[in-house]
Amino acid sequence: MAKDLKQMLKEIIPCIDGQFVLHDGGALGLIRDHNLIDYDNDLDIYLLPGSTIEFPKKSQYKLQEYYMDTKVFHQDNRPNYLNKWREYCAYQRTLPQFKGLSRAQILHESSHTYYDMAKNPIFTTPYIDIYKLKVKNDTEYHIPEWDFTSCFKMEDCHNPIINEDLGFKVPLLNNTEVYLEKQYGKHWRIPNSEFSYKF
Repeated sequence: MAKDLKQMLKEIIPCIDGQFVLHDGGALGLIRDHNLIDYDNDLDIYLLPGSTIEFPKKSQYKLQEYYMDTKVFHQDNRPNYLNKWREYCAYQRTLPQFKGLSRAQILHESSHTYYDMAKNPIFTTPYIDIYKLKVKNDTEYHIPEWDFTSCFKMEDCHNPIINEDLGFKVPLLNNTEVYLEKQYGKHWRIPNSEFSYKF
């Protein structure tokens, strides 16, 4: 039986050992609409340092280590048909050594490593992205490759807002609205079904 994102999140949360927060589109939906966004096909969970996720051996949930995250997916959900080249280039664009390069330059540089480094996406849709936060300095966590959106104050991570709009407890960053405006712009409260991060 296929699993939707709400059911996946409900079943995955008990498998997390430690602290985490739901952010990005999932947090946006809960704060703005008191529900997940209908057209989302993924959620983003950020694990605080020292936290882990593990499923029972017979679980139908599987993990794929991807470029900057781990994909959690249900084996009965529909396959993804992703452009492997585009996925790889989008990842390359986040790396420090490509900062300031044009799109054409990134495509050229990526072509040299694609066949050896590109990953084959086996995860299904919908899926949940698991990111592992790292210590940036005395007051912040981050994902090194995504500094422009992913610097979170430690105090906001360790003192989360507990949201229960889905019928179960979901921790969100304290001051979530500040982070949503930084990530999606000042009009984040206006639904936009065409929004996406494009390469």
